[in-house]
Order: sequence, then C-alpha cells, then structure tokens
Amino acid sequence: MNSFVMALRCFSALRLHFLLTFGFALLLMLFVPFVLAQDGMVVVGKYSIPPELWALISAAVGWLVKEIASPITALVKRYGATHGTVTRVVYILLVTLITAIFGLATGAFGQGVEGWTAAGIAFVTAVLKGLGDYVKLQQSTKSGVEAAEPIRSVDTPTPKTGRGRI
Repeated sequence: MNSFVMALRCFSALRLHFLLTFGFALLLMLFVPFVLAQDGMVVVGKYSIPPELWALISAAVGWLVKEIASPITALVKRYGATHGTVTRVVYILLVTLITAIFGLATGAFGQGVEGWTAAGIAFVTAVLKGLGDYVKLQQSTKSGVEAAEPIRSVDTPTPKTGRGRI
C-alpha cells in the first residue's frame, strides 16, 4: 500500500475523531443547561423508582442497546466495507444514538442528574459489552484458525514415457 493512501486514511480518521469530539461538545452545550435546571425524584408514570433499581434498569437498557447496535454495525461493516477503528466508531455512534433515543423516549433526561447517570450507565454498558463481545469473537476465530494445519501438497512424480512427459 503506498504512503499516500495510508496518509489519506490517517487524515480521515483524524477528521472523524475531530467531528465526533465537536459533536459531543455541541451536545453537552445543548443539554447541560437543561439537565441542571431539572430537580426531582426518578418517577416513571405513577411509580417512584429507587436509585439502586434505576441503575440496574440502566444496565439492562445498555444490554438492550448493545443487542440493537451490534447487528446494525455488522451490516454497516459488511455493506459499507468498514474496517478496524472505523467500525468501532460506527458502533459507538450507533450506541450513542440509540441511548439518546431511549433517554428521550422514556424521559430519563428530564430526571436531572439521575437521568443522565442512567444514560451514562446504559452507554458504558453497551460499549463495553459490544466491544468485549467483538474481541471475544475475534479471539475465538483466531484460535480456531491457528489450530488447523494447512494441507500439504504431495509432489507426485510424473510418469515418463519414451516420448517425454505427459
């Protein structure tokens, strides 16, 4: 691979990293004032949820987010021809998007610090579970490939006739 293509890929990764950082900072600037203005108990419908149970529910939502984002990432990897870091970034973007949708749909962001903590727990759970499962899959695939031995070709002599080789 020539150096121009490698430099172009490096530049694309840096540009993507900058865009992600800028987008995250923009989201923080938009949502932090809203979150700080909220105060109250975690209430879903007519029920009050204790903080311990809220954290467990958040982890379960993170697992659910992982179960939604992983197949979508696999499709993007297959049809979008992404590799390595780009695939991981796509996965993290999908997890962020799905976590935000869950948070907005359930009203978790309106619960103040508890809601943002719940979204953070769900996000971290989904990212760690998804990337961990991917590494586990890679390791199991590599261990299976390394255990198999290549087929060795046997050189069989060609029979000779009086007129040369057949």
